[in-house]
Amino acid sequence: MAILDGKPVIEHVLERARSIRASHNYNVETIVVVPDTDESEPIIAHADKMGISNFCGDELNVLKRYYDCAIYFGFDYVVRVTGDCPFIDPKVGSEVLQLLLWRKLDYVSNTYPKRTYPKGLDVEAFTMDALEAAHKMATDPYDREHVTPWLKRTKEVRKACVQQKEDKSELNYCVDYPEDIERLEKEIKGQELNVK
Repeated sequence: MAILDGKPVIEHVLERARSIRASHNYNVETIVVVPDTDESEPIIAHADKMGISNFCGDELNVLKRYYDCAIYFGFDYVVRVTGDCPFIDPKVGSEVLQLLLWRKLDYVSNTYPKRTYPKGLDVEAFTMDALEAAHKMATDPYDREHVTPWLKRTKEVRKACVQQKEDKSELNYCVDYPEDIERLEKEIKGQELNVK
């Protein structure tokens, strides 16, 4: 809920996330998936103001939270972006989703196995079948907290990566600490931040 360029970080994320598109055969719905804690209430309230649905689930077992959300809404595919990435690129998100659908893969991202996009433009897409397999098979607490590590390292999971020609992986557009807000504000005002 920290303010960046005049609005909460989560608003930047949600505005961009709801611009991710699939082919005309698919309807894309944006959902805020948060821990079932009091601290999530401001995010839920802000999403409600924006007309975006929410799902509350397990605080530490984020993989279960995603799985339960996908079951609840009846999703066949999931696109994952995180709330600390205010400059995600909907065009890149759409490319990740389109590649998953077009090639009938299980998992696609723009970060694995090699990141070329700046940190903070991370997008992952995966099938419900892949999510269910991870939910049933992943036992390591790290896998449960970070959702997709099991998918990334399991050989049977069919995966691909969207990359750009110029490697900009050294850049960081994430908001992890209060000082990141100040850093990104300076880049926005100085027009040094080159994101769509």
